[in-house]
Amino acid sequence: MLQLSAELYHAIIIAYIDFAKAFDSVCHSKLLHKLSQYGICGPLLNLIESFLSGRTHRTKVGDDLSDLAHITSGVVQGSCLGPILFVLFINDLPDAFTDAVTVKLYADDVKLYSAIKTSSLDTAFDLQEQLDKLATWAETWQLPISYSKCCVLSLGKHNSGPSRLLTMNDYNILPVEQAVDLGVTVDREVKFSLHISNISRKAHNRANLIIRCFHSKNIPSLVAAYKVYVRPILEYSSVSWNPYLIKDIKSLENVQRRFTKRLPGMEKLTYHQRLSILELDSLELRRVRADLLFTYKLVFGLVDLSLPDFFVPRFNEARRGHGHKLYLPTCKSNTRSNNFNYRVIQKWNSLPNSIDFTSLKRFNKSLAPEVLLPYCNVFFI
Repeated sequence: MLQLSAELYHAIIIAYIDFAKAFDSVCHSKLLHKLSQYGICGPLLNLIESFLSGRTHRTKVGDDLSDLAHITSGVVQGSCLGPILFVLFINDLPDAFTDAVTVKLYADDVKLYSAIKTSSLDTAFDLQEQLDKLATWAETWQLPISYSKCCVLSLGKHNSGPSRLLTMNDYNILPVEQAVDLGVTVDREVKFSLHISNISRKAHNRANLIIRCFHSKNIPSLVAAYKVYVRPILEYSSVSWNPYLIKDIKSLENVQRRFTKRLPGMEKLTYHQRLSILELDSLELRRVRADLLFTYKLVFGLVDLSLPDFFVPRFNEARRGHGHKLYLPTCKSNTRSNNFNYRVIQKWNSLPNSIDFTSLKRFNKSLAPEVLLPYCNVFFI
């Protein structure tokens, strides 16, 4: 189904839950019990039990070693099997909740959220009931919760959060103005200026270290280091936060602009000339490309997401242009109009007929800079 109109909701309440030393706290006997319930038995279960049991560790400082300590819980971190075992251990957590909330898991990160459809914010009581169930699940399976790191974020410009303070085992889950969601800072108004400011500052610091610490002033080496250590900071999950404000676009672009200007022999060239010589694209152009590539993956089923949750497909209905055009109803919310799907749909539908849709690789190759440049709001000369 389509994403529901924002006008139907007063707010979205999100509870972020943090488990304390989750990978080290898994009870071996209960993990083995769950594995047997999944149908893992016989020699394979015995092998996993042997893998977990009888392990020891010790600490070395200089030439001194501590006494051996026996490991009685937890999965083996740094191993291939450890993360899989943890995922299997926590996999049944969503079954503890009702349809009143949506729960998302990523490793040991848990997020519960609920849409409030009335101005009374009564849905907070439903969320409290689900938090109680989560606390019961954690106590049953001996996976402790770090209550001090849990928080509640209420999305919506014109609301003041839940009408009651949410708790877990008598610990208050405090409301916050922003939260870090899988590395992306989200604020109450779903404007990512704070996230962009944070990553720009971090990227500037990393770029400065490269300039100062590399003894070699070989330009290809410096650019390679920039691509590996700086640019990923500025592009991680950009599909979710790609900015529309000019100040945010410039804030990100200034990282690359400043770095390239400090390279030997580049200080008197324009940004456009430096990018051409270094064979780099502007960061905004790369984000436009990322948006379109993600749309391609949605349209052709290359990601485990439902296309109708983002767009209405109208394939082969267009008299002009390519045959993979999409549709969305008109949106009156300024914030939502800059979401990924509304942001990318005009770019996707206006792609020229020369674009090759036969494979992701060919599609990416056909997105030449001259095709993407008209979709950029800012380009430094």
